Amino acid sequence: MTSEATAVPIVRADGRAPDQLRPISITRGWSNQAEGSALIEFGNTRSCAPPP
Repeated sequence: MTSEATAVPIVRADGRAPDQLRPISITRGWSNQAEGSALIEFGNTRSCAPPP
């Protein structure tokens, strides 16, 4: 993908292309205190998902 005005390839600050997703990781059983918990990671963003 390029910018039409300058014809320079568009690259995000972390080096990904505009249509490229961050790496995704799901770790089941992340917490010993909550059965069915999961840790969900999108690049450097992390979210703890407790069971319903």
